[in-house]
Amino acid sequence: MPEPRIAPSVLAADFARLGSQVEEVVAAGARVIHIDVMDGHFVPPLSMGPQVVSALRDLDLGVQLDVHLMVERPERQLADFLKAGAHNITVHAEATPHVHYAVQQIREGGATAGPAAQAGASLFVAGSAIFGAPDPAAAYAEIAAAAGCSQP
Repeated sequence: MPEPRIAPSVLAADFARLGSQVEEVVAAGARVIHIDVMDGHFVPPLSMGPQVVSALRDLDLGVQLDVHLMVERPERQLADFLKAGAHNITVHAEATPHVHYAVQQIREGGATAGPAAQAGASLFVAGSAIFGAPDPAAAYAEIAAAAGCSQP
């Protein structure tokens, strides 16, 4: 089984300080940043879009941008998230009648495709436990140690 990784979710970040908070968790050792995208239909509430992915990409921190599309008909939005710089895009099979097309489009766009849930997953998504902590670096280190990650 691959070594587990911790993916701080920006949904729990203070959006007024998003760039600096992501820089803090990357400095603490995060190598994957998780971005939950919700359309208000497939799941409530409405959250962020490709502009956030692009802004995080422009920080050039050397991390993977893991986009979780909780939206109806994700294939209609994939091109925008690929262009914005997503490295991995997760889609829900029940959100589209064409999940095979969505996965193909993601791969052809140069990103990896992931299912919404996978047994034995090696990626832990952590939000407010990291971004909401007084010391995000210490919180990241504690969660990584508990998950058995060897990353700093």
